[in-house]
Amino acid sequence: MLNFNPGEIIYGYVSSIKPPKYKYLIVLHRDEELSIVACFTTSQPRAGISTDESTHGPIRKNGDCLSYVFQAGRAIGCNPATRERFSFPLKTTVTFDYGVIEGPIERFRSMFNDARTVCILDKEEFMNLLYAMYQSSHSSLRHKQVLERILENNQ
Repeated sequence: MLNFNPGEIIYGYVSSIKPPKYKYLIVLHRDEELSIVACFTTSQPRAGISTDESTHGPIRKNGDCLSYVFQAGRAIGCNPATRERFSFPLKTTVTFDYGVIEGPIERFRSMFNDARTVCILDKEEFMNLLYAMYQSSHSSLRHKQVLERILENNQ
């Protein structure tokens, strides 16, 4: 059974989205009550946002942090089952203006079929993602408060 721990990348068939499909989900936070904040990723290009093939990390437009890009083939963590380094097969983006979800662990367990943890992000990569989300004007105040506590506790 999945625990949905912070820094984990979960991969599975998500039946609760339209259309249902296999997706990656990055767990950002989980508290004592098993409430989770996580974000789906996308490999689709973003309209109005261009990145060159070497871009990895925060994407900014007019000073605002809009998203975070993981380059295809760039190792970002370790698969806990195999101990092999993990990288996304395609250039993959976390967007801060949509795809961020939260709720009880039961909600997350029920939205996935065939889900498994495919990666535990390297600490530096995870902190960079959290900091980028914290800097984004698209992140909610409640999420920023959670992110701020995590970032302060990991200095």
